[in-house]
Amino acid sequence: MGKLRLILLYFIVVHGINAQEVELPGDFRQHNLTTFNASLLNPTFALDQNRPQSIALWTRWQWQTVDTDPTTTFINYTTSLNENSVIGGGFLQHNTGVYLQTGGIVNYAHAFDISDNAKLALGMNVLGYQREIADDRFSSNGGINILNADSNEFIMQFAPGVRLMLDAFSLSFASENLVEISSNNNANENRKKVFLGAMAYDFPVQLFGGTTETALRPMLYLKSIPDMETQLGFNALLTSQRFWAQGGYNSFYGASAGVGGIFLKTLSIGILMEFGLDQGVKDKDATFELVTAIRFGNKKETQFLPQEVEITQELKNEKEEARERKDLLKNEEKVIESKKQAAIPQGKTENIKTAETKNEDTLKTEQPSKPKSVTKGKYEEVETLEGLQPGYYLIANVFGTKKYLDNFMVSLRKKGLEPKSFYRSVNNFNYVYLESYNSLEAAEKARDSKFYGRYAEETWIFRVIGK
Repeated sequence: MGKLRLILLYFIVVHGINAQEVELPGDFRQHNLTTFNASLLNPTFALDQNRPQSIALWTRWQWQTVDTDPTTTFINYTTSLNENSVIGGGFLQHNTGVYLQTGGIVNYAHAFDISDNAKLALGMNVLGYQREIADDRFSSNGGINILNADSNEFIMQFAPGVRLMLDAFSLSFASENLVEISSNNNANENRKKVFLGAMAYDFPVQLFGGTTETALRPMLYLKSIPDMETQLGFNALLTSQRFWAQGGYNSFYGASAGVGGIFLKTLSIGILMEFGLDQGVKDKDATFELVTAIRFGNKKETQFLPQEVEITQELKNEKEEARERKDLLKNEEKVIESKKQAAIPQGKTENIKTAETKNEDTLKTEQPSKPKSVTKGKYEEVETLEGLQPGYYLIANVFGTKKYLDNFMVSLRKKGLEPKSFYRSVNNFNYVYLESYNSLEAAEKARDSKFYGRYAEETWIFRVIGK
């Protein structure tokens, strides 16, 4: 009886001291993760928002309280397996002020092509961590565990996610702990599920001389947390090759704003601050988030883009002479052909025309020959490439990030074009081309005419020689 009174007295004192403390929701507080380590928000975001291949560190200091400061630290590595699959793994430590969770996480996501402009992505986060009491005030009192006799335990969580992508629009759904396995078989904890639904749209933005790897992504989300009000949130992320900036609002945590720089296209450093606005949290200090990331593995695009070769005056003259000789030969062939027709009996004319038609069809399907002269501008060729027929492809752009590829394809379709793309595993780049041709001359004509006035930006020629 004496112990019971002591426990009751302890709770009265603790609750009296902390009567003004705000109870934190039972999630990872990762609602601002819109680029780098975004897979903690939804595992399918690893496909584009984690920017594979990269390693990123995210740390959040909640409200900067002196005692038992709630913090979250997540360091994660993400890499592409192929064009549509990514995998990652990392370390996670989550301190709610009462519990401390320390462990690891493995992430996998794959996108399935539904149509030319639609994909369905499925992903899974698997977390394993040790949960301990973080606040000594709750750990024991006279040798008795105040919170729960089984508070220290190992937990595994399975957090699936799904995302539907239609051009630049995406609709996603995820659970932070859909399946939970505890070493203590804590059934009560297993019923407390966290769900997140979100929709977003990527708008291409023209910055810094018209670079295409710039986009604005507004996202609206709803987060359902046990025993608390559903969170409504909005954020907008602007990303480019030089910097990123974001702002947002969460109905529980308040307003946020952040900015970061990207240096040498590999290192990103940024900071975000969040300020409480509602009555329950407006007196709290600001929350800080630090985001750093290093992108590596893929070589720079310039190493794979062909060198620009200018035609010299001598080559120009040779090319003009070759064209003149070709025209003379054509005229001579016409004269010879007309003499032959005059000498051939009428009944044999149809047989000759049939043979000529067969020859034309053979020429159309014949493998393109290697160009004898050097073309101007950028040019690259390979012997074979899986999924591509031999020919000359008019390249509009090359991307190492799937998100920017999709944005660019959408912008071209809005201009009335019908772009296509192919993937090269040798450099992990996606090539966007406007059309393919059977001859170098035809490809040059399309390039020099700005795709016959339909595409004003620079293009270049990529050739598949074939067997």
